Amino acid sequence: MNRGLRLLAAPDAVLPEKLWLIAMIGKPCAENHGVTLPQDHNAKQETYAVRNANGPGPFRTDPA
Repeated sequence: MNRGLRLLAAPDAVLPEKLWLIAMIGKPCAENHGVTLPQDHNAKQETYAVRNANGPGPFRTDPA
């Protein structure tokens, strides 16, 4: 099953430097807000994910 894995056409020596630029959102949240595809910056596309916080953030609180 392909879970969105993309392979590079050539080695990228600075890939680790670019990883922080990759935004991630949970699939259910993306589907609920219609943002399953990346934003089109050239067309000045505005989506829910552009102007709203998404996901649990870097930390979760303990419910206990």
